[in-house]
Amino acid sequence: MGFAPKDVHAAESFLQELAPPHHMGAVSARKYAPLLLRSMAGQGWPSILDVDRSVLARELTRDREGFKRVSSLVPTRIRDLARYDVIASAGRRQGGPVSGREQCPVHPGRIRGRCVECALAVPS
Repeated sequence: MGFAPKDVHAAESFLQELAPPHHMGAVSARKYAPLLLRSMAGQGWPSILDVDRSVLARELTRDREGFKRVSSLVPTRIRDLARYDVIASAGRRQGGPVSGREQCPVHPGRIRGRCVECALAVPS
């Protein structure tokens, strides 16, 4: 699966901007960006351009216990990324939105104004 250069660049930037000690250098970010994009797409996450980066960062850096090397945490979490709908519903159960953006009231987990189904719906 190929990704647009702007998506790959955004994923690389995201990985380099993670808070220490989880941030990656340029070479590692270049290596893991396509894997991150594949995992996100496969698990139903919004695109790297639309995702709430704080939610994604929290998911990729959670539960450090059990990792002898902190540097292996993010690559492991990328490979084993949880489904977005599970993370989104957990965020709603905890009383907060998944992101700072307003969620679509008809299709939870999507951003209001960017929900394609609602945009294409014919008013009755």
